[in-house]
Amino acid sequence: MIAVVGATGLVGRKVFEGLIDEGFFNLVLFASPKSNGKVLEYKGKKYTVYTLNESNLELARPKFAIFAAGGKISKEWAKKFTKLGCTVIDNSSYFRHKKSVPLIAYGINNDDIKWHKGIIANPNCSTLGMLPVLKLLMPYKIKRVIITTMQSVSGAGQKGLKHLQSGEKYFDYEIKDNIIPKIGEYAKNGYCEEETKLIKESRKILHLSGLKITSTVTRVPVSFCHSESLNIELAKPLTKSHFIEMLKRDNLIVYEDLPMPLFTTGDTKVHVGRVRKDNSRDNAFNVFVVSDNLLRGAATNAIEILKEIYED
Repeated sequence: MIAVVGATGLVGRKVFEGLIDEGFFNLVLFASPKSNGKVLEYKGKKYTVYTLNESNLELARPKFAIFAAGGKISKEWAKKFTKLGCTVIDNSSYFRHKKSVPLIAYGINNDDIKWHKGIIANPNCSTLGMLPVLKLLMPYKIKRVIITTMQSVSGAGQKGLKHLQSGEKYFDYEIKDNIIPKIGEYAKNGYCEEETKLIKESRKILHLSGLKITSTVTRVPVSFCHSESLNIELAKPLTKSHFIEMLKRDNLIVYEDLPMPLFTTGDTKVHVGRVRKDNSRDNAFNVFVVSDNLLRGAATNAIEILKEIYED
């Protein structure tokens, strides 16, 4: 039995659909009381959504669970699941920086799955978008990374999507015809939460605690897919042509001249292009990355982790 917690949300729905696509049909769906009794249907399969409470959890006793309901739910419920022998893959930020919990970007640091103690954390959607590129460049000794993100409104869930599509206010500022250069609250150093996540998560996943990395995040009026401009400086020389060949061969990446959200939505791979030598620095490149934040940035990565531990 596999549980999906937060099954009616944007990510939860993608997890539900992705599990069915992968042939996992023994599912139990949990959400808030307002969704109790709702029926989700996909490819002819129908499932009733149940309220997440202790009696329903005890009845279901899932062996695996994917959480897509936010940090408060993960804090309250993840360990209740693990006490029943369930392994939890959590999409929220709650467990990501805990030393006892592996933070897994599938295809990047799979070996870290081995030391989980019942909970595995799924990285931030923007972190997952850029990591395949950084992983490729690690043999060339990354000296510094500068990230600027352009994150879609669906990264804030259904309320963010409604703000753009119908004007139902959710963000602090109007999003239509605007760019908001802040996601989350400010820390004392002036960085906002999302920027700090990118920095800390990248260091943890790549096992590079001293990685020099800085970020600026923005929310843009796009429904789906996060875009990122990366400037990466290397210690060892690399030609542009070899870099592009590496990108073309990687199984997590689609290389193309102009990656854009319009053509990336619905794809589980990371689209990479606009590769240029940075003429202002030696051994540095500019790269543009686009990934579907609901799929590659959340649901797909969680399902790939599940398949790995399920087979074990």
